[in-house]
Amino acid sequence: MQLHNNYLVIMGFRRSTLSLVLIGIVLMAFNKADTDWFNVLGLTFADKAAIRAFAAYGEQTNYENKKDTTVQLNWEEHGIAASLGEKGHILSIYFFNEKYILNEVDFKRFKGKLPLSLNMNMTPEEVIEEIGTPTKDEGTVYRNLFYKTNYEYEFLYKKDVMQYMRIGVLNGKVDESKPLIGED
Repeated sequence: MQLHNNYLVIMGFRRSTLSLVLIGIVLMAFNKADTDWFNVLGLTFADKAAIRAFAAYGEQTNYENKKDTTVQLNWEEHGIAASLGEKGHILSIYFFNEKYILNEVDFKRFKGKLPLSLNMNMTPEEVIEEIGTPTKDEGTVYRNLFYKTNYEYEFLYKKDVMQYMRIGVLNGKVDESKPLIGED
């Protein structure tokens, strides 16, 4: 009986994770390529749109504290990560290329559709041709393209091979004057 009770305690503790995995299994029928990642920015994992977007990847495999107020959830097997602010809002989403390593975490290549109809095989020049001149273009061997529009975009390259694409809320802040999805 003691083992059974411990199992129930563990299952109770993991109930939200189990629910997320079950939702992910159900959502596998939906095409991950159809996710509008920009609509996920600024949401929390209490919002249905955020759950729907990430559930197909299952439970995050690890996390990293990036700053005092920011944590990054990683799904390295799927090549995706989300940075959350202190109130749990999704501030950035990273889409990694094959074998990108971050603090000993080895990411696989993101297989979904990238925002802005881009792909991981694009060179910096092809990205610039597709979406325009960046706000900042820094580096040579490690080259960063930064764009600031109504969102932030970042592309990290190593020897003209895209390492990751990041999209984020402008200046890393959620505009709380606008209602978010799920809020009245």
